[in-house]
Amino acid sequence: MGADGELLLRLRSGDERAFVGLVERYQEQMLRLATSFVPSQAVAEEVVQDTWLALLRGLDGFEGRSSLKTWLFRILVNQARATGTREHRSVPVADPEPAVDPARFDAAGGWADPPSTGSRRPRAAWRRASSPTASGPGSASCPPASARWCCSVTSRG
Repeated sequence: MGADGELLLRLRSGDERAFVGLVERYQEQMLRLATSFVPSQAVAEEVVQDTWLALLRGLDGFEGRSSLKTWLFRILVNQARATGTREHRSVPVADPEPAVDPARFDAAGGWADPPSTGSRRPRAAWRRASSPTASGPGSASCPPASARWCCSVTSRG
C-alpha cells in the first residue's frame, strides 16, 4: 500500500492529524489555483474551504484511480469553475438615482408637483413597419420591413 493508501485509511478512520497534514501540504497551492478562477481572494478562500469539505464527504467514494492529490485538485477546479461562473454572473450595482426627483413628492408620497399633461407632450403612434406610411418622417429610426411594428414619435402643437 502506497503513501496515498495509508493516508486515505487514516483519513477514513477520522485521524485528525492526517487531515491537518494534508491541509498544511496543499492549502497554499490550492489557494493560488483557486484565485485564477474567481474574482477575489475571499471567494478563493471559500472555494478552498468548500473543497476540503467535499473531500471529507467524498472519501468513501474515492476509488484510487488517480492519486489523492490529483483527486483533491480536480475537486478544487470543479468548485472554482462553478463558483467563478456564478460570481461573474452577479455584478454589484450601485444604488441607482431615482427616476423622478424626490422633491416632487409630498410627505404622504403623493405628487407635490405632478407631471404636466399639456399639449406639448410627444405622441407615439404604432404602425406596421412594412406599411406604405413607414417611409414618412422619422422612418429612419424604424426597424427593417421584416420587423412587425414600428413606433414613430411626433410632437403635438
